[in-house]
Amino acid sequence: GRQESRQVLTLLRFSRVARGPAPAKPDLYQALVDDQFPAQLEATLATLAPAESALGPEPAVRAVAGIVAAQGQENRVIYLVSDFRAKDWDQPTGLRDALSGVTGAGARLQLIHCVDAEHANLAITSLVPGAGIVAANVPLQLDVTVHNFGTRAANNVTVLLSEDDTVRPGLAIESIPAGKSAVRRFTSFFATAGQHRVRAQIENDITVAADNMRYAVLDVPASAPALLIDGDPRPRDARLLAAALAPGGKVSTGVAPLVESPGYLRDHVLDRFATLYLLNIDRLDETELRAVEEFARSGRGVALFLGERCRAEYLNAALYRDGQGLLPTPLTQPVQLLVDRLDKTPDLQVTDHPVFRVFAGERNSFLQTVNVDWYFGVPPAWQPPPDRSVRVIARLRNQAPLAVEQRFGQGRVVAFLTKLGPGETPQGSWNNWGRENPSFVVAMLELQAYLMASGAPQADRLVGAPLELRFPAGRFQPQVRFALPHDKSTSSVPVNSEAAGADRLAQFTDVDVSGVYQAQLTGTDGKEELRQFAVNVDPAEGD
Repeated sequence: GRQESRQVLTLLRFSRVARGPAPAKPDLYQALVDDQFPAQLEATLATLAPAESALGPEPAVRAVAGIVAAQGQENRVIYLVSDFRAKDWDQPTGLRDALSGVTGAGARLQLIHCVDAEHANLAITSLVPGAGIVAANVPLQLDVTVHNFGTRAANNVTVLLSEDDTVRPGLAIESIPAGKSAVRRFTSFFATAGQHRVRAQIENDITVAADNMRYAVLDVPASAPALLIDGDPRPRDARLLAAALAPGGKVSTGVAPLVESPGYLRDHVLDRFATLYLLNIDRLDETELRAVEEFARSGRGVALFLGERCRAEYLNAALYRDGQGLLPTPLTQPVQLLVDRLDKTPDLQVTDHPVFRVFAGERNSFLQTVNVDWYFGVPPAWQPPPDRSVRVIARLRNQAPLAVEQRFGQGRVVAFLTKLGPGETPQGSWNNWGRENPSFVVAMLELQAYLMASGAPQADRLVGAPLELRFPAGRFQPQVRFALPHDKSTSSVPVNSEAAGADRLAQFTDVDVSGVYQAQLTGTDGKEELRQFAVNVDPAEGD
């Protein structure tokens, strides 16, 4: 203000550049620096709060370069205020080009360092559901990850937890080595279906406050519907599996099995099912097979159990299809596992796979009492292809594959090359696993949980990225109202949606802080629905 020449000031925050494709809007643009300017600047800063976005300097520098180029013949000085983190400045190829655009336009560049030294810091970098069946009235496991970005071990770390804003017992982590993460599992329980909120918070970490919190919104269904398709008109295998998945009594597994014949696949939409089982199938027509493959491709899980009705020729041609189909391995004919009185090795040899991990380390595991008499063989030269996701997760004592899995689209397929049930067939009983062996029920529930988790994990919604809500056009009114996290008022921000095919799409861009955002939809019948979104700080911000 004491300069003889006219001075103007433009103020642009990094977070303003992240508001989508529109040009960045500065908080101050060529404001005249005069006697009234200090009051104007103070009033502007008073309305601002730090954003929690992870946007680096490069987009802001490019935006400033555009402003500089439009200002004509002036003496321009760019003050870049930053903490100059290694992740942005160690290999700044793109940033260097952006800075060249500023200085090439004739501006001087001043780098203002706002942090005096490196500081130790803890951050919650992940809060996700663990393995298990997700349903109301069923214990749900969640994993929380705490990372130590400091150069010394962090001791006696406390993580506070809450469910739907109700505080619950926290977690204690004795020590986290420098540069390492600690993962702790805890159990939540939700008695009702719907969306539920979980929050984890590090206690007494003051270096960076924003990364001490992590949020999750869980969609908890009333139950986990499982479709059991049995090729036998007398669906003995399906009934046995249904009893294992939902035994009844006081303890609920959350699974709701439905036993049907193959024709059900042709006549019904399968979207409501979480998993699908094909048991002792002799044949599927093209429509039925296409429905199963689409089910798996969309991110859900399919399990196959073979049996006396199965024919290798058909399964190889229709389900294996030279490695392009549902079946992970080609088959030969049924083979009998011969008894060797001198070999005390159990028939069933399992790997450290989620379906069998619960049995790890048991000296007297019930798996050791499983006897397998018949199974489908595979060609002697067959090996899991190295360029695909196929792997053998259980073998017989003669090292023949018994259970094989693969990714199929976004989903998983697990194939057991023996019969599910112990019932008598023309070959006799194929195995005794389902005959009063406790490991059978446990393994089937673990299989259900594994198949339910088959889809690719949902990516974190991060601060700075717009929230997108897609909804049916005919069911709801076009305007959506968004409520911000930590806002105790009843106000919300209206957003007009746009047509997106048969749906409508609403985008909310003011995503500057972490927390749980709420979107309120109003139905054409006047009823309101609430959708919740967990938004978190980029884990790299803690470094």
